[in-house]
Amino acid sequence: MLKNVALKMYARGMLDENPEFRPTPGSGNTPLLHTSFDAERNRTLHRTLGVERARTFGAPATGYPSGQVPDVKGVSFREALARLEEAGYAVVFSGTGYVDEQSPAAGTTASPGTRVHLTLRH
Repeated sequence: MLKNVALKMYARGMLDENPEFRPTPGSGNTPLLHTSFDAERNRTLHRTLGVERARTFGAPATGYPSGQVPDVKGVSFREALARLEEAGYAVVFSGTGYVDEQSPAAGTTASPGTRVHLTLRH
C-alpha cells in the first residue's frame, strides 16, 4: 500500500524526478516532503527520514460565522469540499493537489448555494 502512495506522489510530481524517497546520486537534489499541520510531527519525520526540503501547508482558519466563506487555502481538495459543502456552498475546481486559490475569498459574505471556485496545485 505504501508503495502505491509513493508511486502516486511521484506521478503527481511530489517527489521531483526520483521515484525513490532518497536523493538521486550525484544530482544534489533531495526529495520534497509534503507535510501536515502538526509542527512536532513534521520535525520528527524530517529527522527520521533525513529530509531537508519540506513544504508545510498552513492550517486554515476555522470558525467563520454562518454566511461567510470558510478559508480552505492550503488544504486538500477533499477537506475543502467537505468544509464548503457543510457551510452550504457549491464547489467548482480546476487542477489537482491542494487549494492554492479560492474565489470568493475567505470571510466574504455569500448566500448558501453560491459557487466557490478553487484552483488546486501540487
